[in-house]
Amino acid sequence: MFAEVIVDQPTDPKKNFFTYKIPPFLSKEIIIGQIVEVPWGKKIAYGLVFEIKKTTGVKNLKEISRIFFPLPLLLPYHIKLLKWMSWYYHAPMIDCLKTMLPAIPKGFLDHYISRKDVSERVDHSLPPTGGRTFGGLQEHLIANEEASEQTIVKNIGQAKDSSTANKQTIILVPNINQIPLTIAELKSSKNIIIYHSELKKRERFAVWLQMLQGNFEVVIGSRSAVFAPVKNLGQIVIKSEQDQSYKDERSPYFQTTTVAAKIALITDAKLILESQTPQIETYFSFKNHKIKPSWQLTIPKHQRSKITIVDLIEERKSGNFSFLSDILRNTMIQKLQNSQNILLFLNRKIEAGYLFCPQCNTSEYRLLQPEICPNCQNPMIRFYSTNLKKVKEEMETFLPARIQISLVEADTKIKTVSPITLATSAILYSIIPRKFNLVGVISADNILNLPDFRASERTFQTLWQLSNLLSTDGQMIIQTHNPSHPAIIFAAKKDYLGFWRSEISLRKNFGYPPFSKLAKLAISAKKETTASLKAEELMRRIKSLVVDVEILGPTPSFSKSPNKFTYNLILKSKERRNFESILNLVPVDWTVNIDPKDTL
Repeated sequence: MFAEVIVDQPTDPKKNFFTYKIPPFLSKEIIIGQIVEVPWGKKIAYGLVFEIKKTTGVKNLKEISRIFFPLPLLLPYHIKLLKWMSWYYHAPMIDCLKTMLPAIPKGFLDHYISRKDVSERVDHSLPPTGGRTFGGLQEHLIANEEASEQTIVKNIGQAKDSSTANKQTIILVPNINQIPLTIAELKSSKNIIIYHSELKKRERFAVWLQMLQGNFEVVIGSRSAVFAPVKNLGQIVIKSEQDQSYKDERSPYFQTTTVAAKIALITDAKLILESQTPQIETYFSFKNHKIKPSWQLTIPKHQRSKITIVDLIEERKSGNFSFLSDILRNTMIQKLQNSQNILLFLNRKIEAGYLFCPQCNTSEYRLLQPEICPNCQNPMIRFYSTNLKKVKEEMETFLPARIQISLVEADTKIKTVSPITLATSAILYSIIPRKFNLVGVISADNILNLPDFRASERTFQTLWQLSNLLSTDGQMIIQTHNPSHPAIIFAAKKDYLGFWRSEISLRKNFGYPPFSKLAKLAISAKKETTASLKAEELMRRIKSLVVDVEILGPTPSFSKSPNKFTYNLILKSKERRNFESILNLVPVDWTVNIDPKDTL
């Protein structure tokens, strides 16, 4: 008998597993999903058994030393998922395993603890470790009993035996701030487990072991909860499925919705996608019956809201060079006089802005401030690049000193709603005590003008989410240099299907998803010339292999870093499998991102 083992040791990323002999004294004990100790050169290493075979063509094999932890930490469907993820995302299997299993954060032996200290608590489940534990396992088990600083498991009602319980559910939210609201939405009593990546390693592993016991009905968590070990999985619910946070930005760069769909296919579970603004690809699949009949998608109906679009170009022509249009400024003053609260939104992604030339009325988006007008060479140009601090300083010039202005950026908790709140996209993940009477979008163009095929979709979704923060009689004012853009117009109308029809037509014309699959290849270096030359070299190598694959680039990454330069190549094809011959030539110092959330 032979075992394929994913070993947690530095090795060739393209070498996913190693084959070992199963010694006779372990032949009846080895189970897929167990952690085993194996020889690794002159040292010992630890790995996970993901396949057992009767025969192999590999010669001169070493034997597994022992079973390190007998309880399988992955369920059978996890093993199938692991193999698929490694192929689909073209990622080392160890990366996929570490993403899936909290027991392997940085190495198999993060902590050491004496077995003697916990023998009374976990007697029969522990292997003869000789004083060592896999991933601090015993410490994790203690944490399950002693984690008083934070509630890991919330029991509502009575736990049921897994053999007789109803089907279990995984509920995913884009941000952990939404977990309490999700719990409150559950109408019937549930036995709920909360699981997410911001728990400490010991807490996460304790919860993982709790889930393996099966005594729960619902798992609620963020992105990583899609991998929760649920033996009797009935459905996966993804709330706000359009949210960008569902895309992991580390190897294997998985998309939660895609992984959830694969899990649903393997386990025959339902997949329920909830969103007021579903992804373009999601609604396309739903509309064209490309998803299983058991999958459900919440489709929004046309809604009415009091939303006004302000043309900033006309404001500049009339002589108003402020961050605030006349209508937004006047409406703010009126709301403040009536003791109503205001939200001003500015989504700052990059240090870019708008050029305006008063001589020829040129108005265009620029990454950097030019010295002269590119149209008429007038040196007396104006360039608008702003941030929350600048907006606050301007408002303080005309507002009474008693008016409180609060800033909501990353990790800001809102306890009370001030008369004026200045916010970035962090407001979309915050729990606000009450809604706003006025929402002013200082510039809807910061996302819209990004050179990415999803820019329109992101803009539409963001504006829709902001409109949800309005009170019943609230008013929203959208400032933009692109007042006729479909993303702006349909967001103001709260018309999802109108926007979808407009956007899907453009996607089809340019061959972007859902009419193609994308892969983003990226190379980074300390010197720009190094990154550029490597990108050009790979481009030349793969160009001759192109069959049904379009290659875009190489281009410098839109996201700048002071310590490194990055160049991208974008692959575009109708099928994921068409990338295979190209991906096999990509050097190990490149990153491969399948279904990237952007092409920047």
